Amino acid sequence: LHTSLWTAGPGFTRPVPLTGCRGGCPDVISLFPGPIPETSPARLLFVGTTPSRGAELWSTDGTAEGTWRLTDVCPGTCNAFSSGYLLPVLGSAGGRTYFLAIPKVNGEPSELWTSDGTPAGTYRVGGATRGVGALDGRVYYGAQESSRLELWSTDGSPDGGQRVVLLHRAAAGSSPVIKALGDLAVMITYEGDLQRLWRSDGTPAGTAPLPRPVLSTDQGTFNYGGLFEAGGLLYFDLWRRPFLGQVLWDWALLRTDGTPGGTRRVAAAPAGTNAFFDPLWRRDWNGRLLFVAGHTAGNSSHCSFWTSDGTAPGTREILPLPAGTHCPGGVEPFGSRFLFLAAFVQNGLAVPQLFVSDGTPEGTRQLTAFHEAREFIATEMVHAGGTVLFRLTSADGQDVEVWRTDGTPEGTSRIPLNLHQPTGLHVFRDAVYFS
Repeated sequence: LHTSLWTAGPGFTRPVPLTGCRGGCPDVISLFPGPIPETSPARLLFVGTTPSRGAELWSTDGTAEGTWRLTDVCPGTCNAFSSGYLLPVLGSAGGRTYFLAIPKVNGEPSELWTSDGTPAGTYRVGGATRGVGALDGRVYYGAQESSRLELWSTDGSPDGGQRVVLLHRAAAGSSPVIKALGDLAVMITYEGDLQRLWRSDGTPAGTAPLPRPVLSTDQGTFNYGGLFEAGGLLYFDLWRRPFLGQVLWDWALLRTDGTPGGTRRVAAAPAGTNAFFDPLWRRDWNGRLLFVAGHTAGNSSHCSFWTSDGTAPGTREILPLPAGTHCPGGVEPFGSRFLFLAAFVQNGLAVPQLFVSDGTPEGTRQLTAFHEAREFIATEMVHAGGTVLFRLTSADGQDVEVWRTDGTPEGTSRIPLNLHQPTGLHVFRDAVYFS
């Protein structure tokens, strides 16, 4: 779709497309609002594009000789305006228009530019900018640096910017991930490229790093992940990329009680394998950790349920899922059993089913009998009394349904709601809320 500039005479007579522009007349993506004030004749700013340039700022007075490209903010064919369609026009002051433009292909950050409708009068006046306003002939804007936020003002000239005030200074930080464990806090901190595990009782003397148990060797890059409480212990992951450029990671499941002696490994994947462990489906099940593990081979994956009591002998696989089954899309403890949603692949299509299990193949029962394929989604499972609610994609794939179950096939059914795309199931005071 190409939108071009046209001209017309009084009363919209003799409309013709504009031709003969220097370097070729551009396609028009969008117009800046209103003409540039204090120019004669009045000039209009717009976002235009030509085959050799992306979306850039143009100006026109309605004639071919008066139509110019004003900027090359993002050199080459890349766009200076958010794919060319979103107009970040920030207003006018003193006969100039202020706008945000993107100097790089990745789209960040947006810089503050100004124009009076001429190439010489179009230039950058500020770096990364978040907001703009005009007061007493000057334009004020927020300047975002890596470690501080400042208020600046400009009179619109190339060197007319000056800092007004420092609004906020951000010191270097470790971005800690914190999880409570009884009277302690356990933290994963980021210190440059290094991650560290800490414990704290809220005092300087009681704050110290915890040891990192090793995997098969000490070589490689390490990353922590997780922090999930079950049975009075915190469980977390330790990943290691063994060699530079190698895609596969070694994985270990660790546990801690907040003490150095109580921080140790309970399970690990064989070195160099492509095993994976899904942090989304970890639950406290009868005082033990219930989690999903698996491995990939080609385009297929195999999943199984595992449990851990915090010891290596007590960490084991309990329920392998049949081959051709998607990894669970929902898991929820249900008394001494647990519910999970998994999909079987039939003729290349995923057919989800709800199951209840005591953790053994013999004690696993299918509660639904769907025959049609449905888009498989990850869903919350929430308790309302003795009932668990969860979501499923509708059979036609056009909407999302809310279902309920009491752990029996007879007590599993769709809740008839005339509502569109229910999301975010959440329990509050024995009622289920969602948007």
